Amino acid sequence: MAVDALNEIIAAYGANRHVLTELANLHYTNQDFERSLSAWQQLRNTVGQSTQEMLARMELNWRLNNPKKALAIAKELQARNLVSDASDVQVRVISELAWRYREHELALFVKPMLSSVQDRQSRIRENLRLVDASLALGDKESAQAEA
Repeated sequence: MAVDALNEIIAAYGANRHVLTELANLHYTNQDFERSLSAWQQLRNTVGQSTQEMLARMELNWRLNNPKKALAIAKELQARNLVSDASDVQVRVISELAWRYREHELALFVKPMLSSVQDRQSRIRENLRLVDASLALGDKESAQAEA
């Protein structure tokens, strides 16, 4: 129902940032990740790039089992220093991508945000991974500090 109403608004008045964001979030809530990703991509094409849109596309690509696309977006976020608005899930996705693909700088980039992750087990796991990243980059002092 709500999806239909939003699509009718888009058909009648055109797409705008607010309506497309609501549509993407509604699809996400309904766990229709492909349509959510499509709405975020439409937003990007219509209105332009934003931190929220990039973080959402990264997470959705991860959820849709497209980790290399998710990694490319995560690296773009890193290059632009755009992760301060990331949710717990998005921070954990970036950290997982960094660990899985041995992107040590990406792991260290997301490090300051790991302390805000609510799940204690996730924080412990991610901190151990940061030790690994620091060692891989030859920074024994940071590795010892993390440990």
